[in-house]
Amino acid sequence: MTRGLLPPTPTHRWRFPMRTATLLLALTLIALSSGPTTAVAASGPGDYTRTLTFSGQVRNFDVHVPASYNSALPPVPLVLDFHGLTATKAQQRALSGFLAKSNAVGFIVVYPQGYLNSWNAGTVCCGQALAAHLDDVGLAKAIVADVS
Repeated sequence: MTRGLLPPTPTHRWRFPMRTATLLLALTLIALSSGPTTAVAASGPGDYTRTLTFSGQVRNFDVHVPASYNSALPPVPLVLDFHGLTATKAQQRALSGFLAKSNAVGFIVVYPQGYLNSWNAGTVCCGQALAAHLDDVGLAKAIVADVS
């Protein structure tokens, strides 16, 4: 067995690979969002929990709008920060560092919740969302549309 591919104990966390994957996914979604947001569905700076129905399922996500946000100013970027398999949006918010970066730099960050703490990321990953053939790419686009 190759060292580092599997956890040595049940309590081991795959922090570096998951953070790297999260960063790459967030950056990819920034590019897919067709640029910065022009408005926020919520009413200005603050933290909001939003829900939307997508493909017949009610899905939820948290939105953080930094205190510096002003809808009268030019649009700001939107970052989607996805949790890893078995984690939650709250855990991702606490661990990823995007909350502090959002406040420092001034972008809006969204923390979606995966289906049973999983995402359908294609043919090789992950969990119940993959098994259910959920369209999580479509969900990401719907979240961007809802927040923009």
